[in-house]
Amino acid sequence: RRPDEDRAWFARSNLQAAREPREWVNAVVLEFPSDRVYTVELRPGQKESVRISRPKSITKPFALVDAPPGRVANEATVNALAGGLNYLTIDGAAPRGKIDMTGADLVRFKNLVGVAVSLKVKRVDALTYIEIDAALDEAHLDMVLHDLTQQAPPDGKVDANMRNNQISAAKTEIGLINSRVGGWTYVIGDGKARDLLPPADALFAKPEPKSAGFKAMPGQ
Repeated sequence: RRPDEDRAWFARSNLQAAREPREWVNAVVLEFPSDRVYTVELRPGQKESVRISRPKSITKPFALVDAPPGRVANEATVNALAGGLNYLTIDGAAPRGKIDMTGADLVRFKNLVGVAVSLKVKRVDALTYIEIDAALDEAHLDMVLHDLTQQAPPDGKVDANMRNNQISAAKTEIGLINSRVGGWTYVIGDGKARDLLPPADALFAKPEPKSAGFKAMPGQ
C-alpha cells in the first residue's frame, strides 16, 4: 500500500536488477571517432615506432608513414588501430597508482583540433591495463590547419581567429576527457588490446609469394 492509504495495489512487472557491480556503470569510457583522427603514433621514440596518418585530406584513408621500401600496409590492421578509440570499452578499473605501469608501451592519437590522447598500455599476467591522458599539441594543430584548409600564407602562419577557436575547442575537449579518465587505470579486453597495440609486422601486408615458374619435364 501507499502511505496513509487503505487500498492495496497489485503490480506486475518484469523489472530485473543486474547482479554484477560493473553492469551498473557505463563501460564506454572514451569516444574518439576515427573520422576525426589525423595521426596515430605507435610506440613513439622507440626503435619499432610506427606512425599512420592521413595524406593531407581527412577523406582519404590512413597510410603508413616512412614505410620500408616494398612494404604495403595491411589495411585491416591499420584501420583497426585508427579506430581503436571509437568506443573504448573497459572490463574493469582501479584507482591510478594501484598498478605499476613502468615500462608500458605508448600509443598516441591526434585529432583535427590538436587534441593528443596518449595511452600507456601494459600487459600484466593475463590482463592488459591502460592509462589515458589528453593534452594540447599546438604544433600538430598548425600542421592540420595548413594541410586541410590551405589558407596559410607563404610565411607558414594560419588565420589567427581560426587557430584560437580550434585551441579553445581542444582545451574544452581535453578537460572533459581528463576529468573522466585521469584518475583511473583500466582493464581492456584482448581484442581491444590487439587493436591498440598490434605487433609492428602486423601493420604490413604479407609479401606475395614468388611464382616458382614453369620447369620443363625431362623429354619435353
